[in-house]
Amino acid sequence: MAEKKTASRAEQAVSGAKKKTASGSASKSSGKKSTPAKNTKYKTEYEPAVPPHFLIAAVSILLFALFVVISVNPDGALLKIIQSVVLGLVGQAGFYFAIPGLLYLFVIHTFGRKNAPTMRSVCTLIFVFLCGCIYHLAMQEQEMSKGFALIADLYTGGVAGSTGGVLCGGAAMLLRWLCGNTLAFVFCVVFAILTLLGAMNITIPSIIRAIANRPKDDYVEEEDEDYIDPATAVVNNIASKQIARKRQRREQQRARENAPEETPPETSQQLPPEKQPRPAPKKEKNHAPAPQDEVKQIPGKGAAFVRTKMRNVETGAVTETSFNPTAKFDEAFVERKDMEYSYNDGDLYYFMDQETYELEPIDASALDDSFKFVKENDVCTIMSYKGKVFGVEVPNFADLVVTKTEPGFAGNTATNVTKPATVETGAEVKVPLFINEGDKIQIDTRTGEYLGRSKA
Repeated sequence: MAEKKTASRAEQAVSGAKKKTASGSASKSSGKKSTPAKNTKYKTEYEPAVPPHFLIAAVSILLFALFVVISVNPDGALLKIIQSVVLGLVGQAGFYFAIPGLLYLFVIHTFGRKNAPTMRSVCTLIFVFLCGCIYHLAMQEQEMSKGFALIADLYTGGVAGSTGGVLCGGAAMLLRWLCGNTLAFVFCVVFAILTLLGAMNITIPSIIRAIANRPKDDYVEEEDEDYIDPATAVVNNIASKQIARKRQRREQQRARENAPEETPPETSQQLPPEKQPRPAPKKEKNHAPAPQDEVKQIPGKGAAFVRTKMRNVETGAVTETSFNPTAKFDEAFVERKDMEYSYNDGDLYYFMDQETYELEPIDASALDDSFKFVKENDVCTIMSYKGKVFGVEVPNFADLVVTKTEPGFAGNTATNVTKPATVETGAEVKVPLFINEGDKIQIDTRTGEYLGRSKA
């Protein structure tokens, strides 16, 4: 028995070695390739032949081109059929709003694939649909049929442009039946605005977040920033402009505070005349002397400047201003017109146009002291700027009759001794002693001085 067991074990060892050599030779003969077992399962990932974004972009641009051709010139039976079908489904508003919507879908799926293209595409389509609903609520006034005839009416009305089509018009009529015409219109408008913001990747939370996180005064714009949503970009743009204006004002304030003590010519007008600096006189070269009755030059350090008083002809305000001697100003057009003085009524003085014989009232504020020598029917020059009268120019000389004065005596021929006299206009002048009541004298209206007896 022991011999048989040992023999069987030896036979098993020999057979195992043969199997190993056979399998090794088989593997070598077959090369590196090995056939898998029949029950082996392959795990493979599905890869579409065309990316979905590319497919949506291609379909969008093709539909865009088709809708443009249909809207411009639907020549051909097939194009007319397509046009009538689209109009019958979504109406004219949905059709024409779909054209830019399809172009926007193409742009989204071509250039903006990283910024929520699916959500923006859905919002775009809903926006176009809501535009058709709004059009139906605004345009549809006639009574519609009931039942299946309603669908036909909506379809024919969509083609004719009186309804929103079967889809948009049906949804609008359902909203109108549920909540009334006004509330349905408001609902469609509000949701159209929200979907439009969503199509531009602007959401209400992003707007709130952008306002809450708007830049402060220490904001510094970085060039290499990551993507910022549109709401944040708009808010940051507005906030950065405000910050820039604040910084500019602060810099101007610091510049004024750090300015030297010497007052430049541009700012010297802000100081009253008694506080103007008066340093030691210094010779100025190549500067012509200004008229003393109009301007005066203040010598000192820095560039020379002149000071003059000006009156605003519109407001009447008188200001004292400093200018550079070489400064140039635009010439104002002042209209001058001769008119005859007629009468006055309180603070209104009426002048007659010698061509049209129309009376024009002029307020007493436009008259100066020289007007007291003007009597009725005297001709004056009316000065106006941009249609507003600002002054009345009276004749330089006036011949008036003395109505009241002390009587003169024989031998009173001295001219350096004067007495008061009242003329026919009510004005009071100084006249020589020999002037009596009833005498006609000549007066310089510019100065109010007596010139002599009138020769007229």
